[in-house]
Amino acid sequence: MNVVTVYSDAAISGATMHRDGLQKLLSDAARRGGSPFRAVLVDDLSRLTRDLWDMGQIVFRDLLSLDVRVIDVMTGIASDAPVARQLYAAVGMGNDLFLQMVKHETHRGLEGRHAAGFWTGGRVYGFRTVTEPNPPDPEHPRMHPVIDEAQAPIVRRIFTEYAAGRGFATIARGLNEDRIPAPYDTILRKKKRGPGWGFTTIRAILSNERYIGVFVWNKRKYVRVGGKRHRRAIKRPESEWKRLDLPELAVVDRPLWDTVQATLGAQRERGPGRPLGSDRTVHLLSGTVKCGICGAGMGIVGGTSKGEKRYVTFGCSSHRNRGSTTCANARTISEKKLNAAVLGALAQALSKPRLLQRIVARAQKHLRESEEAAHAPRPLAADIAAAEDSIRRLVDALARSSWSDALGARLREEEARLAALKQEQATGAASGPPAPPTLDPERIVGFVRDLPATLALDPQRARDLLRAHLPDGIRLVPESKGPTRWYVASGALSLIPSTYIAGRSGNSVGCSSRFAAA
Repeated sequence: MNVVTVYSDAAISGATMHRDGLQKLLSDAARRGGSPFRAVLVDDLSRLTRDLWDMGQIVFRDLLSLDVRVIDVMTGIASDAPVARQLYAAVGMGNDLFLQMVKHETHRGLEGRHAAGFWTGGRVYGFRTVTEPNPPDPEHPRMHPVIDEAQAPIVRRIFTEYAAGRGFATIARGLNEDRIPAPYDTILRKKKRGPGWGFTTIRAILSNERYIGVFVWNKRKYVRVGGKRHRRAIKRPESEWKRLDLPELAVVDRPLWDTVQATLGAQRERGPGRPLGSDRTVHLLSGTVKCGICGAGMGIVGGTSKGEKRYVTFGCSSHRNRGSTTCANARTISEKKLNAAVLGALAQALSKPRLLQRIVARAQKHLRESEEAAHAPRPLAADIAAAEDSIRRLVDALARSSWSDALGARLREEEARLAALKQEQATGAASGPPAPPTLDPERIVGFVRDLPATLALDPQRARDLLRAHLPDGIRLVPESKGPTRWYVASGALSLIPSTYIAGRSGNSVGCSSRFAAA
């Protein structure tokens, strides 16, 4: 064999398919024009995957269907051998059993560490870890938790301020204004909502029993989500939780903790109330507009009701939840003005003559295909053949035995069914295909040019379509001149969702709009 290329995933567990080398191998094998290789050699099958079901999918569904065989070098078994499925299944079961044993042993080892007061992994604000002195296994020393004297005062401040009546967002803004680094701010990976303290972080700290020296382990288990890279946490029954009291590691005293928990409990009993944006109204641009200063989402930050109608305003979520030190954009915009400006710009971009011609042609084609599918004659050849076969079997049964009223009744039913099927087939052939439907091009153009009214016909679907066709969202940059203030909205409309490439001719339309802010 000639070596075409080498794929590797060094130091990455074979328990997951989300490995760059493996995904590159599968992508190359499915390349248009044919795979560049005819065989894949692996040191042993566990290097391909340790999961039994993933192994069957990779070897027999993904690769063998592309005429690419897998060869396990350790055993010499090739996936196109006559008994390959059985042998690979046996090897795969052994690999999968080893994986499950490792999981079980790891879980049992963590349980022992927790019971002995050692750290079981993860990060908790206000604590740090130190290596145990004179470890019995120098190559695998265990870690002791200790209070982080630099972070502990921040934890006490959060508890004290909440007990004094301050809300989550107010506490978070105060910490950000004082330039206090939030948990994970120093980690290289980018936080989803940007740096700084948020109200969810404050809420999580106030509910964590570790700050009174109660360490709970085994509250959750993590399972892999099919087709995705991440794992999903599942809460275990409380009977499986392991609790350990370490009063020497208490960051806050018990009276302060009890006061905070009483307030949190009363808040939970009252329910969340009616948070902004919780009404059933579908907001077309929710989840699509972004702050042009910090890049965070622009969410609903205020609103008022007039009769049964509710009017809301959009603003930077980061500024609202984290304060001006995280984002200085305090400007808001009414949803009515935002929709009018953005949808107006989109309608203007789509109203170019060449685009309108494409839209009209696509709409007419879609309608024609939908009508043809709805009125397409039902394929009856298979049903007729099945009915004829049933009649033959019944006739044979009657020939081998004496007359039976039951068989005779069944034969008459099948004959009547066969006659009805043939009649339906003849009627469909005689009637011919239905006349192609027509849709007035001017009506389609009207739908495009009056985009707000068109999207209002089905707001939920309209919002989903806007998100799909605006993959990068709409960026709102605040500007001002003297007392006049406005936002400039910019974005790219992708006419082919999920395959958007900036600058591709004919696939994206740039649009911008300038409008006054509230």
